[in-house]
Amino acid sequence: MKKYLIPLAKSCMVTVLVLTALIGCGASRMSQQAGTHPAGSSIPDKETESKKAILSTVTSDSVTPDTIEFRLTGNLPEGWNISFPQKSLGEIFKKGKQIGWIDVLGYDGVSARSGLPNHSVVIKSEGIKSGLGNGELFTLERAMPAASQDPRTWIEYWAIIPIKGGNVAYSVSIKPDDRNKDLRSLKSILKVLVSDSHHLNSK
Repeated sequence: MKKYLIPLAKSCMVTVLVLTALIGCGASRMSQQAGTHPAGSSIPDKETESKKAILSTVTSDSVTPDTIEFRLTGNLPEGWNISFPQKSLGEIFKKGKQIGWIDVLGYDGVSARSGLPNHSVVIKSEGIKSGLGNGELFTLERAMPAASQDPRTWIEYWAIIPIKGGNVAYSVSIKPDDRNKDLRSLKSILKVLVSDSHHLNSK
């Protein structure tokens, strides 16, 4: 039987190339999962804290994003538009500029506030009735993480509507450029936004 020996230098090179490829794949997957936006983005952050990771919070017999499909039952305010790149994900536009999201996120099953993003302070909250069910509408003051040393703050509106059957909630959020008018528009949107998962209606 013939034995084929690979010189040590070439063997090491092959090993390094394989490891580099594996690390690159892992980094690419993490980057895709992060779904974050650069600092100063004009739309609310899509954060990936553990409380937002749906798959880590729902049980096998509760709702998942695959069971939800958003749709509109009426007209949107003038100049506003919503696209749905996925059944359970919406992008909110005002005059052609994306300013918000419609999503499903994890929360603690008790308080709608647990679904709010990090680095935020609740300025005001109010109960809401929407096409998705009953929930809370929050006015938030957002800030960059302290480590960024970026002093900027901004206002966002977040509607959190818990879903019956699991530790998940509908989330509708926008970053307004006209606080009063955009708040009224958001409330109008919430009235015509529904999910086809009727048996999983909100609490």
